[in-house]
Amino acid sequence: HYVVPLDWRFYNQLTGSITTRMYEFLCIKFFTALERGREYHDVPYSQICDYFPVTKQAPGWKARKQLKHAHDSLVATKYFQQIEWLETNKRDDWVIRYWIGDRARNEYKHNKQEIRQLGVANQRPVPIPQRRRRTAQLQEASNSPAVVKELVDRGLTHKTAEKLCEGHSEPLVAYKIEVFDWLVETNSHLIKKNPAGFLRKSIEEDYAEPQGFVSREEREKSAKKAAERQQQQEQQRKVEKYEYQTKTPPEKLIYGDLFLWEKNFKKKNGRPPTKQEKSAQQKELIRKLPTNKELQEQLFGRVLFAEGKSGPT
Repeated sequence: HYVVPLDWRFYNQLTGSITTRMYEFLCIKFFTALERGREYHDVPYSQICDYFPVTKQAPGWKARKQLKHAHDSLVATKYFQQIEWLETNKRDDWVIRYWIGDRARNEYKHNKQEIRQLGVANQRPVPIPQRRRRTAQLQEASNSPAVVKELVDRGLTHKTAEKLCEGHSEPLVAYKIEVFDWLVETNSHLIKKNPAGFLRKSIEEDYAEPQGFVSREEREKSAKKAAERQQQQEQQRKVEKYEYQTKTPPEKLIYGDLFLWEKNFKKKNGRPPTKQEKSAQQKELIRKLPTNKELQEQLFGRVLFAEGKSGPT
């Protein structure tokens, strides 16, 4: 029957209701385990579903995905050292082994030194902060007008948007907005009935990341790479055109224009042009061909190659 205070600053840095609930639940379990000299604590997956509460998932990959954000967050902050999923003899149930991390150990040592035990007299009790109280910095970030406006722009009322930002960290809200925008772009069936309602619930209940989700950063990287490939291909086409223009005899370059001129001449004058007339027109068309410098400026906007060369200057 241990009573263990939370590290409130750490608590308010966590994102997602599952993550904060997991910290609340396991901080007591870790205290007990360390008191008994153990390095880990085992919890049945079904017990987590009952205590948190969350909907029980099967098969195993869905259960892992359901807790992935919370697990990754608490491993990244060194509250967990590592996590193992152990098979049991029960169908669609596993034992999750949480190895205690450095942050949890430091928290345990602090509590042993600073927090009075029940029944011990003449000890100064540690004040418990008001529930959901946030540091001034986090409050300022959570109530950011920009995030509230982002939610309002997606169909939520201003009051609902402010309430969500007060109860959840700005990184979490921003992440859920990003996921929501991806669902809109992909025309997902998840948001067809009530887009704003889905967004609100996804923040309140910390919905798992949808299958196939690609972050905005990854999409921007892919778009940038595609644009770079297209630019390279376009540049290559221009180089190939330049090489063709410079290596092909001028008579061949103007062949199509000369053929069209000859056809129009015959239609206009009722006779084909004479050899002299055709030769004069051919010379005129060749004269009008761009010089090497003019050709490069037309294709590339500047001179890239030396006269008679196809490699960069």
